[in-house]
Amino acid sequence: ADVALVFVLLPGGDFVMGSAPDDETRENDEPLQDVWLSPFFLSKCEMTQAQWERLSMHHGSYYQHNSWYRPGNVVPEDRIAADGTRLHCEPFTSSHPVEGVTWRQCTQLMSEQGLNLPTEAQWEYSCRAGSSATWSTGAAAESLRRTANLADRSAAEFSDGMIYQWCDWNDGWPGTAVVGSFEPNLFGLHDMHGN
Repeated sequence: ADVALVFVLLPGGDFVMGSAPDDETRENDEPLQDVWLSPFFLSKCEMTQAQWERLSMHHGSYYQHNSWYRPGNVVPEDRIAADGTRLHCEPFTSSHPVEGVTWRQCTQLMSEQGLNLPTEAQWEYSCRAGSSATWSTGAAAESLRRTANLADRSAAEFSDGMIYQWCDWNDGWPGTAVVGSFEPNLFGLHDMHGN
């Protein structure tokens, strides 16, 4: 909670922006674009609740009265999933990602700090980390297992089916994970495909 934002210098360069040709969700008429970017900095992890509060002087996630991501709250369900995997049901902490904030709040806070949110091209370049596959980890969804907290069995079980189960594994986190809990991509950035 007391760690500052850590930035990674990305090298910039050329890349093809848009869904990879092998991506099954790609629309046929979706244009691919050749994009060139100058080197730029991007935060190594999502902003935590503590970082948001320190910079904005306002609570982020737990400012909203209905947020169960409030530090100290515990996921009030069984701690073992149906498949026997232990769910991470420790209390949410200020090291979880901030959520429940608007784009307008984010752009205002970044501007006040002399920062800005990445452009769409910068974000995609950062997420792909040099890969031309569907994900930075490869073409198969299974390749995301160690790098992203996704809508998996634990999320679907916790929500009683209200969350669509996107992948067929259980990472043990029914909600958000502490930032940086999963392996980084090749640029050293965490949680680019989801948390």
